[in-house]
Amino acid sequence: MCLSFSSNKLKSMFSDKIAVVTGATSGIGFSTSLRLSSLGAQLVLVGRDEAKLEEIWSRCHEINKRENLKIRADFHVQDEAEKVIRETINQFGRIDVLINNAGIQKFGGIEETSTEEFDEVMIVDLRSVLCIIKEAVPHLIESKGVIVNVSSINGIRSFPGKLSYNVAKAGLDQLTRSVSLGESCEFLVLPFIVTCNRIRNNEDTFSFSYTDLAKYGIRCNSVNPGVIVTELQKRAGLTDDEYEQYLERSKETHPLGRAGRADEVASAIVFLASDQASFITGVCLPVDGGRHATCAH
Repeated sequence: MCLSFSSNKLKSMFSDKIAVVTGATSGIGFSTSLRLSSLGAQLVLVGRDEAKLEEIWSRCHEINKRENLKIRADFHVQDEAEKVIRETINQFGRIDVLINNAGIQKFGGIEETSTEEFDEVMIVDLRSVLCIIKEAVPHLIESKGVIVNVSSINGIRSFPGKLSYNVAKAGLDQLTRSVSLGESCEFLVLPFIVTCNRIRNNEDTFSFSYTDLAKYGIRCNSVNPGVIVTELQKRAGLTDDEYEQYLERSKETHPLGRAGRADEVASAIVFLASDQASFITGVCLPVDGGRHATCAH
C-alpha cells in the first residue's frame, strides 16, 4: 500500500537525520527549516542575521523540541563554508542532508553590472555552494547523504536585467549535475584527429578516472523556483510598489496564474531530500508554476 504524506512514518522520516540549511532565516530556507522540523530532523540553521537566527531556532524548537544548532555565517567570506561544516561535525558528528539555499540577487544587464557586483553574486550564489559541498563530502560519504541546491528558473531561462543572477544559477545547475555523476567513463575518439596522452596506442578509446558522488550513493539535485513571495527581490533593490507590480505581473508570466509560496518550494526540497526520491539524482526541478515552459518574458 502506498504511503501518504500524512502517515506517521512520513511525519518522522527525518527523525534520525542531521540537516544543514543555509539561508535559513528567511523565505525558502525558513519554510524548509520548519518543514524539516515537523518531520523530526535535527537542524543546523545557518544565516547572517543573529536575531533572525534566534527566531527560526525558536520556531523549530517549538515544533520538535530538539536542540538545533544555529551558526552565523556570511558566504561573502571564503572560510565560512569550512566553519559551518566544522561546527556541525563538532556538535553532531555527522551530516545527512545539505540544503544550499543562501543566495543574493543583483539587478542589471551587461551595461549596468559592474565586475565587482558580478563577482559578488558568483561568490555567494555559486562559489560558496562549491566550497560547502567540498567540505561536506567526506561526511556525506559516511552517511550516504543528500544534497539539495536551491537554484532558480533563471538557471534554465535567461531573463533581462538579471545578468549576474542568470549566470550564477546556470552555473549552479551545472554544478548540481556535475557532482551527481558516477565513476569514470570511456569515450570513443578518432585517434588521427584527437591527440591526448590518455589515448593508448592503436586503440580508439580513452577514459578519465575522475569520480563524483554517485559512486558513494550520494544524491545531488536542485529546485528551480520561479517567482516566490520572499524578500529576495526587495533586498536586491525593489521598492514596495515595484515589488507589488512584480507580483502582479507574475499572474501573466506563470501559467498557473500567480507567484509561488515559500512552503511550496520547501515541499519539493523535502521530497528530494527524502527516501521518497531515492532513485532521483542530477535533476534540476522547476517549481515555477509552469514558467519554464513558456517563452521568456
